[in-house]
Amino acid sequence: MSSPLHFADGDLGGSLSVGWFTPTAPRGLATWLSLSYVHCMEPGDGLITQKALNSELRDDLSMFESSHEALVHFSLVWLVSSFMTRVDWKRYVVDKEELVKDAAWYGRRILPIAVLQTANVVMNTTSLKYIGAGFNSIIGVLCPVLTALMSAALGQSFKSLAWFGIVIAIAGDAVISREGLRNLTLEGQSASLALLGMSLGIGALFARSIRSVLMDCQMNQYESDQDCPKLSPTKLLALTSPAVFFFGLVLTLVLEGLEPFFQIPYMNFEAATMHLGVEEPH
Repeated sequence: MSSPLHFADGDLGGSLSVGWFTPTAPRGLATWLSLSYVHCMEPGDGLITQKALNSELRDDLSMFESSHEALVHFSLVWLVSSFMTRVDWKRYVVDKEELVKDAAWYGRRILPIAVLQTANVVMNTTSLKYIGAGFNSIIGVLCPVLTALMSAALGQSFKSLAWFGIVIAIAGDAVISREGLRNLTLEGQSASLALLGMSLGIGALFARSIRSVLMDCQMNQYESDQDCPKLSPTKLLALTSPAVFFFGLVLTLVLEGLEPFFQIPYMNFEAATMHLGVEEPH
């Protein structure tokens, strides 16, 4: 049986460099719940779980070993954010006005975010087969820089010191990436495969940056977008999660089939009690 596809989002913390979109409450809780599930299903993944918990439950999907585990994460984010939104939904809309949400509005405002998130996961995951997690994360360092550049193109203003930092970051990452590619070829990796991995990593970087800007556009008004709905982070997350879950479900069924879902009732009880801090009776 082929090994499961490893999902990696590459987005640490879920924070935007522009707008600082940090839905830590729903995503943090959902991440903790999904990590509990991963630990119960696969006790050998204790190091992965511990690593994620030590990083304060940051939303890095590389902690999940297979697509169905990432799907569990997506579904829990959807459930938690929807619950939090329904408690008092008006508090999540700045202008307090009723929003017209039809299929066209959703397709224009929300669906592209879900598509880019899926593309980001697929490309970032595939790139790990060719360049490794370390080199991949070096490429990902440019995500805040690229996000800032795209925001500036849409009318966001930055101080001169910020631009200086952007130039330094680009130059430094270029040097490191060049050395990383050279080291890969020295280790016996095919140059063409290494370039393919780099290209996929860069593609994931662009998808992640564009997604971040589009998310920020739904919360903060840009000069080029005067019809911004001014959603709160939680409201935006609740609207985006169903589409992300749908795409994740399709990927899981295509790549892994139904077998992972049949294993859910047989979670490891000992691993569950250990993860929750419950001592076994003697």
